[in-house]
Amino acid sequence: LALSVGAQPPTRPSQPPEGDLSVTALYTSQVWRWGGLPGARLFDTGLGRLVFGAVTIALGVMKLFRWSLPALRHGLLQRHLAIDRVTERAGVGQVLEIASGLSRRGVTMAGRDPGLTYVEVDLPHVVAQKRELLARSEEGRAVAARPNWILVAGDAADLDLAEHLDPARPAVVIAEGLLMYL
Repeated sequence: LALSVGAQPPTRPSQPPEGDLSVTALYTSQVWRWGGLPGARLFDTGLGRLVFGAVTIALGVMKLFRWSLPALRHGLLQRHLAIDRVTERAGVGQVLEIASGLSRRGVTMAGRDPGLTYVEVDLPHVVAQKRELLARSEEGRAVAARPNWILVAGDAADLDLAEHLDPARPAVVIAEGLLMYL
């Protein structure tokens, strides 16, 4: 990106209103619940169920006109299971998930392996929503108290992500939830 002298830098898109979660975060969290993935029920919301139902109906109608249309929820579930498997098989001591949304991955992986440090980064309103959802249940509160599961509130573009990782330990970085916004 080249800027001429005196030109104003490009502006970022405006942030969503406080408490707003993207449709993709809501839909994905419900795909994990639909697929029976561990930890997914902790992030179950009425709005997420509504989004999941509406998208499922809309895609069902589209399938009437385009028979070969693949089922979005199946592909999404398979993609996230593949990310889980690759991450687990990497044998690292830490994971950084950028733009984690309502991901249940950190909850699950940090719960299985107390030696793993799992850091999730997302915008402040998303992290606040995630903490609020966990506070609803005893299981969620126990998850939130885990020392090896860390939520970082901030814009990934502005944070020094390296400060949340131990440079002496190998890490996996997951940015799947971020790439669509770049």
